[in-house]
Amino acid sequence: MSYRALYRVWRPQHFRDLVGQEHVTTTLANSLTGGHISHAYLFSGPRGTGKTSAAKIFAKAVNCKHGPAAEPCNECESCKSITKGTLLDVIEIDAASNRGVDEIRDLRDKVKYAPTEVRYKVYIIDEVHMLTTEAFNALLKTLEEPPAHVIFILATTEPHKLPATIISRCQRFPFRRIPHQHVVQRLQFVVEQEGITADLAALEQIARVADGGLRDALSLLDQAISFSENGLTEDVVLSIIGGVSEHSLLQLLSYLQTKDRSAALQQIDDFITYGIEVDQVVQDLLLITRDILLAKTSVEKASISEAIRNKTQQYETDQLMQWIDALVLIQQQLKWVQFPQVLLELFIIRQTSTFTPHNIQVTQEQVSMQHIGTNTSTIEIPQKKMNQEQKNEPKKIDPHADQGSVVVHSSVSQIWPGILQSIKQQRVTLHAWLADGEIVETTDHTITIAMKGAFHRDTVLKAENKQLIEQELEKVLHKAYELKVCTREEWENQRGRNEISVATPSEPEAPDDIVKKAISLFGEDLVTVEK
Repeated sequence: MSYRALYRVWRPQHFRDLVGQEHVTTTLANSLTGGHISHAYLFSGPRGTGKTSAAKIFAKAVNCKHGPAAEPCNECESCKSITKGTLLDVIEIDAASNRGVDEIRDLRDKVKYAPTEVRYKVYIIDEVHMLTTEAFNALLKTLEEPPAHVIFILATTEPHKLPATIISRCQRFPFRRIPHQHVVQRLQFVVEQEGITADLAALEQIARVADGGLRDALSLLDQAISFSENGLTEDVVLSIIGGVSEHSLLQLLSYLQTKDRSAALQQIDDFITYGIEVDQVVQDLLLITRDILLAKTSVEKASISEAIRNKTQQYETDQLMQWIDALVLIQQQLKWVQFPQVLLELFIIRQTSTFTPHNIQVTQEQVSMQHIGTNTSTIEIPQKKMNQEQKNEPKKIDPHADQGSVVVHSSVSQIWPGILQSIKQQRVTLHAWLADGEIVETTDHTITIAMKGAFHRDTVLKAENKQLIEQELEKVLHKAYELKVCTREEWENQRGRNEISVATPSEPEAPDDIVKKAISLFGEDLVTVEK
């Protein structure tokens, strides 16, 4: 006999075998024993959660020699034939490849014929959302008033694509993602039955990747068994899926916390050299950081290991949240950059840097009032003693800039290309206009863009366009901003009017006066005085 895949060998044959779907199986079993059999059912939910298996089990239970029963016997001829797929009265239709109106009309013509071998003729239509509008219209009347000997079971991963008229004529059963621990237990049962040695960590990793789909988990287990020679280990699984081990991720986070930049960058380089994709590293790093945060806040989650729980006291909540925000931003940017590794390395460098905006220091002898440009993202205070000529030179200061937010949101410029691409997918013409624009000012509540000309400005300021841009900004920055738009000429004129000259007295200023000026410009929180 030819080899059969594990997901086929271990396909559920009883309702009790359907893992994590007790809310569905209990209701179906009760309806069978109570004689409340409907003419149409809709099974919806993620892939690999048992929708088609439940449909075939129901077809067997309703047509079993000893039924209708809560469970099929799987011993009578009708049960065996349905399991093998040879019973002519149980028809499985793949709507993805039979989606046209002609196929449904053919089904409608054959529905009226009574079953030849069993009680009910059962039509199982998989991926039913793939049917065309005309096909749904052709199915509608039959689905509403089928002959008494016909049962329809519709299965779909995307129920929102079904017409409301179809959904309203069915009993709906939502299948859920299978809990992590249930998937692990099922995998343990399978490897024991197959006589395979497998580490628990390997099965945990498979279940984590499967994300609630048992079929995916069994397929990955099958692949890992074929690859391994001396038992199934976590390293074998990771080499197949291209993921990062939990130990390596925790080590990387430890480097970030201790600001060991060299070790962190080396580990990232090792991941890439090993063949792990950057997006996979970012995703794994994001998920394990999320798990530490959840464990720290006492959230019970089966996929969180003991090793992760033991690390909760090592990190501060604010630090974990900061890492998560940064990693989410990287995920959004990865698709738009040519060299994604650079983003991850930049993240490492930023997180291991000892400089923050609140570390600006001003000594009594060394202060330089640098022009605050509205298009800059940082303020530099050169630590050089000013000569007399520099002190006497008038300084231009722009009071239009928000002095309460001197360090302008540099993240806006960083995420702007990603926002443009998102807008392009929704409104290509708006993207074309915005491509000529430039972010010239950012405050705590507004973002100003300078456009090429008046026509460009007016187009971007149209209500629907302005609203879309503000929505995209809020989606990424997690804060509402008002969009302001002007022409480049208007912006230059406005800056010219707002600039004022402050003549520095020819006599040297007292140290206290210099510090007061620094505080008035940069804010008290950003200035410290060193004696």
